[in-house]
Amino acid sequence: MQLALAINGVNPLKKKRSTWLTWLVVLLNYNMPPWLTTQKHFIMLSLIILGLESIIGDNINVYLKPLVEELKELWEIGVHVQDVATFNGEAKLNM
Repeated sequence: MQLALAINGVNPLKKKRSTWLTWLVVLLNYNMPPWLTTQKHFIMLSLIILGLESIIGDNINVYLKPLVEELKELWEIGVHVQDVATFNGEAKLNM
């Protein structure tokens, strides 16, 4: 699985003079066609970091460390999933 991590700061109050920012950390799945990668149904919001001071310097590592640890666990150990197209080991085709 190929994932991209993106961080973007937004001003939730929509005021030009406000110094308050909210940082969104999203994961994009690159295992699908390019026109679907950035559709809202396939973007995974993984973190919301509040405040401007929390993103400056080395503070962002505190927020990203649990996310990175979970992604490493997914990569190394894996998760048991079942394909919705199969039922009791047999493929079901809807025609």
